[in-house]
Amino acid sequence: MEIRDFARRILESEDIAEKLLPLDGPATDDVPGKPLRITLPARSPRLKFAGRKQAPLMPAPEAFRDPEKRAVAHHIMANHELQALEVMAYTLCAFPAAPKEFRLGMLDVMADEQRHTRMHVERLAEYGLSFGDWPVNGYFWLKAQEFQSPLDYLAGLPLTFEAGNLDHTLEFEAAFEMAGDKKGAGIMRAIHRDEIGHVAFGLKWLRILKAEHQTDWDAYKTHLHWPLRPEKSKGKTFHRQPRLDAGMTAEFIAPRLCRPFRAGILARLQTQGGGAFAPLTLPCPGLTCHSPYRGECAGPNGAKHVSPGQSAEPPWVTLITHDASSEGATQLTNSKMVTHQNPLNAKMIFTFPQIPGFAINPPNSQRPIVPSLPVTSRGTDHLRRWQH
Repeated sequence: MEIRDFARRILESEDIAEKLLPLDGPATDDVPGKPLRITLPARSPRLKFAGRKQAPLMPAPEAFRDPEKRAVAHHIMANHELQALEVMAYTLCAFPAAPKEFRLGMLDVMADEQRHTRMHVERLAEYGLSFGDWPVNGYFWLKAQEFQSPLDYLAGLPLTFEAGNLDHTLEFEAAFEMAGDKKGAGIMRAIHRDEIGHVAFGLKWLRILKAEHQTDWDAYKTHLHWPLRPEKSKGKTFHRQPRLDAGMTAEFIAPRLCRPFRAGILARLQTQGGGAFAPLTLPCPGLTCHSPYRGECAGPNGAKHVSPGQSAEPPWVTLITHDASSEGATQLTNSKMVTHQNPLNAKMIFTFPQIPGFAINPPNSQRPIVPSLPVTSRGTDHLRRWQH
C-alpha cells in the first residue's frame, strides 16, 4: 500500500474503525504525490472538534477514585492519540519530499498511535461508554496547521507533545494505581514505553535534518511555533531518565528544567535598603539560573555550570532584587554561601532549596529573609510573600 494512500485513508475516513485499521501489507513510497494540506480530518459528527472550552478538562489525579472521572481521562487521551495519528498522516501528505526513510519510519509510530487509541476506546467500552460521549478538542491538529517543514513537525509533536507525555504517562499511571485501577495503570505504562521510542525517532531525525551548525537545542527552538514552547514539553513532575533513554543529551535536557513562574507572580523581598518586588524562577536542579527572564541556565559570562555543593534533587528558586547593595551574586547552596560574578548586573541573586522556614542572611542586610510558606515546584499556587 502506498504511504500516501494510507495517510489519506486516516484523514478522509469518518469511520473510527477505518482510521485505526493497520497498514495493509508492506508500504511503498513510489508515488508520494504533490503537497496536500487538509484543513480538517474527517470525523464522525460525535468526534468533530468542539469549540473552545467545550470539551471536558482532564480530571485531577485525586478525582480518579471516581470511575466516571477515569472514563473521562480515557476519553480525552483517546482523542489525543487519534489527533497524533491524524497529525502524522497530515505530515506525510504535506511534505512528500521528506526522506523516504523518515516517511517509512513514521509508519511504525503511527501503528503505535492506532494501538494506543484502541486501548483507550476499549477501556471506555468496559465502563459502558463510547468514544464520542463527550466533546473533544482539536488542539494538536490546530498547531499542526502551522508546520512548514518536517523539522517543524519534529519539534512540535515528538519533541514537545510526546516528550511531555514522558511525564504525563507516569503521572496518570500513578493516578490510576492510587485509584486501584491496575488495568488503567497498565495502559499508561505501555504507552510510556512507546513514547520513549517516539521521542527517540523525533530526536534522530532532528539531528539528520537540522542545519549542520545548529545544536539540537537551537534547532528545536527554531522550529517551534508559538504558543508551542519548551515549557510545553514536560509535565508537573519532570522525569530525566526516560529522556536519557530516548537519546537526549544532558545539554538538551537542562534548559527544559528552567521554568519561569507565570507573569505577575512576585515575591516580597525586604532588605536593609527597603522592599522591592523580585521576579522568581524555578531553575534547573544542579544548575544556577542567572538569566531567569529567558528561562535559561547560565553561569558567569553565559557558561553553564554546576554550583559547588548544590544537590541535583530539590527544586531551587532564584530570587533577584535590584535595590540591594552587592557587587556579586550570592548563592545559598545546601547551607553554604557561594559568591559568583554577577552576569546580569543585578544587585543580588539568591538561590535556595524548598525548605520551610529556611533563613538566609544576605550581604549588607542586618536581618535574615525567611519564607513564610514552603516553596514548591508549583510555586505559582503557593508562593505568597517573603518577609523578615
